[in-house]
Amino acid sequence: MEKRKSALIKEMRSKSATVIMGKKGVTEEFVEEVKKQLERKKVIKVKALKSVLAEQSFDEIASEIAIKTNSQLLETRGYTLLLAKKNF
Repeated sequence: MEKRKSALIKEMRSKSATVIMGKKGVTEEFVEEVKKQLERKKVIKVKALKSVLAEQSFDEIASEIAIKTNSQLLETRGYTLLLAKKNF
């Protein structure tokens, strides 16, 4: 299981972001879009604009997104995070 997860993370690192978080941050529309993307795919990549980080750290934002979308946070790197369905 852990090898599969690791391979999936490596694969997703080289792909483009599935969802981009704008300067408004974690809005209801953004959360709904992430949920829709997670329904279609097991793992998605989310990229945040630097302007989002003015009020919160990226780790706090990533945790908030995972909680609101009922997903599993796989990794954060720079301004990018990987999310997976809860039991993928």
